[in-house]
Amino acid sequence: MSKLEALIERLCPEGVEWKTLDEVFTIRNGYTPSKANPDYWEGGTIPWFRMDDIRTNGRILEDSIQHITPAGVKGKLFEKDSIILATTATIGEHALLMADALANQRFTNFAICKSLKERLLPKFAFYYFFMIDEWCKKNTRVSSFPSVDMKKLKKQPFPLPPLEVQREVVGILDLFTGLTAELTAELTAELTAELTAELELRKKQYAYYREVLLSFDEKSPSVIKEMTKRLCPNGIEYKTLGEVANCKTGTKPQEISKEYTEGLYTCINAGTTPFGYTPQFNRDGDIITTPSRGSSIGFVGYQEKPFWLGPLCYGITTKAPDLLMTKYIYYCLCNQTDDILKRKQGGAIPALNISHLESIIIPLPPLEVQRKIVEILDQFHTLTTSLTEGIPAEIEARRKQYHYYRNKLLTFKDLAPSPKE
Repeated sequence: MSKLEALIERLCPEGVEWKTLDEVFTIRNGYTPSKANPDYWEGGTIPWFRMDDIRTNGRILEDSIQHITPAGVKGKLFEKDSIILATTATIGEHALLMADALANQRFTNFAICKSLKERLLPKFAFYYFFMIDEWCKKNTRVSSFPSVDMKKLKKQPFPLPPLEVQREVVGILDLFTGLTAELTAELTAELTAELTAELELRKKQYAYYREVLLSFDEKSPSVIKEMTKRLCPNGIEYKTLGEVANCKTGTKPQEISKEYTEGLYTCINAGTTPFGYTPQFNRDGDIITTPSRGSSIGFVGYQEKPFWLGPLCYGITTKAPDLLMTKYIYYCLCNQTDDILKRKQGGAIPALNISHLESIIIPLPPLEVQRKIVEILDQFHTLTTSLTEGIPAEIEARRKQYHYYRNKLLTFKDLAPSPKE
């Protein structure tokens, strides 16, 4: 039996007392003093918290990014050791205030009632508010501006275990929080080193097998050799890219955003990553992209979904889908990036003439062989991608583990009702 379990067994074997949030806390709304009045802001020393403060400084807040003057205060400040909880906009984020302060209208303040100050530790309340966060996220009113149903929130139950139990919970979670942060940092560094080395090895393997699969000679894997020999005993045909594929540049979008939001499409232009995002698309997907100008010439990408093709990028698609797969052409071009680079023209801004691109030679095995090659190389691509996602996936697993144990520590049995006489 752990020390916490022993404390609970000794001090509250029948369960703990619960009250509603509005019985435990004095609840007040945050606000923003008028920005039009400089007397409220200039030379201010009183912390005034926004969501940016949590994002920048974490959940234990001693000072703020912006400050107000006493003239901007209506009534009393939010007390030190009280909690601010986001109940509109970015819902379900909270912080513990380590100084008297105010917060904007996105936050609701929860200050422990005077009658319960001797029965409730601020740090225990802070940790239990992670449970309140989850309730808020699941009980959001969706409209033009999301918000929490405050009437229901105020009636949410809040536990009041004995102080010794609270201290033990806080001690465990303080230690666990520190260890988790330390372990996450160590884990990130360790995994980065391991996965970087593994990723380089996997990329070399991938490039080797791609070259072997597309060589169509004695180096070819037996499965490809057998299929090719069976389907084209006289050998495979070779053609130029221009003979088998359409190669065209795109156009400049009317609207472009550097930030992605839902409903936007990627804009692919002269780089190795999206140039930006646009509300429209001019290509349906299943298309190869490679820059026509700039320092990224030689990079070959494949776009599965609809996107916007920019003016400094070639979009390449098969002319005969029933005979030649665009995805197969993509892997052929990936295997010939050195050849593409040799064809670029120098100058202040390097360029790749379309006739030079279209002169690249493509092997043309039967469609069945193409499908098999694409299937094998897709698997290699998936393995390589999974490695690059390994670090955030492992950190997310550690985060979930921490949340699981925190929630277990903050789960208490209801106080059993008194027996009827």
